[in-house]
Amino acid sequence: MSDKGSQIGEANQQSEWSGKPCPHCGSNDIVSKLELGVTGMDEFGITYKINAFFTGNEKLHAEICLACGTVVRIFVVNSKRNWIVT
Repeated sequence: MSDKGSQIGEANQQSEWSGKPCPHCGSNDIVSKLELGVTGMDEFGITYKINAFFTGNEKLHAEICLACGTVVRIFVVNSKRNWIVT
């Protein structure tokens, strides 16, 4: 197995996968808590209000099926934020 495959396997074992199979192919080979990011930007996420003057971004995470590449779920780790709704 390549180093990259080994790293994916390790991430899969350490993840907090929801336990649901891939809706596309039915595989249980799911890796979780992968951070979504954008090249060239410091932060990418959902904006929340910290106080009257400051906002923050909650990072987005994903679960991906390693068998077919389907993004099974996108989520935030901390859902208890003062979200800014536009």
